[in-house]
Formats: sequence, structure tokens, C-alpha cells
Amino acid sequence: MDRKKRFRFSAKTPRRKQSGNEKGGSGDWDFVFCVVSSEFENLPAAAVSHSSEHSDFARFRGASVAIIGGGQSALESAALLHEAGADVEVFVRERHLHWIGWRKHFNRIAFLFKIFYNWADVGPAGVSQLVARPNYFRQLPRFIQDPLARRSIRPAGAGWLRPRLRATPLRLGVSVRSASEARSQMRLHLSEGGERLVDHLVLATGYRVDMSRYGFLSPGLLGSIRQTKGYPILGRVLSVPLQVYILSARRQRGVTGR
Repeated sequence: MDRKKRFRFSAKTPRRKQSGNEKGGSGDWDFVFCVVSSEFENLPAAAVSHSSEHSDFARFRGASVAIIGGGQSALESAALLHEAGADVEVFVRERHLHWIGWRKHFNRIAFLFKIFYNWADVGPAGVSQLVARPNYFRQLPRFIQDPLARRSIRPAGAGWLRPRLRATPLRLGVSVRSASEARSQMRLHLSEGGERLVDHLVLATGYRVDMSRYGFLSPGLLGSIRQTKGYPILGRVLSVPLQVYILSARRQRGVTGR
């Protein structure tokens, strides 16, 4: 089964409430884990989408599409959209992109790299070996875990995407401050002062776990689960179905488990 199609059945699947708008939705985002900033929440569903909503970009052939984000979802979506015949432009808030996979070439020839970098290629030198061992990593105090995790799993793209993005404009250090409807298009207001008119806006803005947003868990059951920043705190006895914990407990399974 196609990876993206399989992904659409996960707890991260976005769901739009379709009501009160001929363009396909009221802009009332009913996401479970998808992160959508307030600037884009009330825009029509036909013109704005989250990257996780897509498994086929064929319908965008000939259309102008802007993507917000600098991680794998943004970059892979940009490559797929370009290959589907869309006119794509990517806006990345950071001033440079991060790529995953380049260090594996050194692992084959330099013993020193194998000492500092785990084969999973997650995290900087030294930290890479630590975060690849969740049983050790989670023994650290939270004030040490959190910054190491942020540094290790910052937005990044797979190295094999680079040649597929050569023809795609990547606007580094430029963010989309806001967006508004302009007839059948979207007008994007950029941090550098310019504007863009596009047919569609794709938000590749990541996810944030929050168990309280699971609609199938009763308030009473949620109240009985110990949580930290939306994640459940695991114990020896499970009080809810195991599948729920597997999806939500990534915080305690280490960085590579996220």
C-alpha cells in the first residue's frame, strides 16, 4: 500500500467540517494533531490544505501552489507537485535548510564518524548516539531532554530530494505573515514585504500531540490519564487501549521514536 495512503488512516489525519461555504468548507479546521497557525484557520478549505491531506497531486497540474515549511513534508510535497506539473514555490522561515543522510557516506570510510553518529542519522555529533538509545535518553532530566530533542528532530529533508528540487524556488528566510482571498486565488503577504497570488496554499507545518483532542475519549477517562504537554505519562498498567498510547506516547519512547 502507498505510504501516504496508509498514513491517512493514522490519528494525524486532518478532518475539515464542511459547512456554510460553497467553496468546500467553512475553514473550521478539525485536526487532531496537525498544527495550523491562527492566520490560516478561517481560510476556505478549497484554497488551503495541510500536507497530510494529500496522497495525489495530479489535480494541481497547471496551478500555482505555495508551500509553507522546511521539513520533509514540505520538500517532498514540493517535489511531487513539480513532477505533477504544478508551479511551486516553497517559503521557509529558517535561513537555510537541513538535510538528512549526508553523514552516512562518511560512516563507510571514517571510523571516527561511526563513534559520534548513530546509523539512524538523527541528531548532532555525540547526541546522535544518545537519542538512538531511548532507554538511556529518557533517564535524563526533562530540562536536558527537551533541548536535545528539539535540536535532533528539527525540520529537515531527506538528501535524495535535493536533485528533485533543483527547478523549485526555495525562499529561505521568508515567512508568510498572512493570507487572504483574492477572488479565486489566495493573496499571500510575505515577511519581506512582497505578495504572491497563488491558486492553492499547502501548510506543511507539522504536528503536535495532544491527547485531549481525541474525540473518542470521554472527559472522565482523559482526566484519569497523567499527561505532560499533551503526551500521556506511561506506567506499568494501561488504563486505555494500547493503540492510543502507541500513537501518543512518543515523548517517552525517545527522539527516534517520534
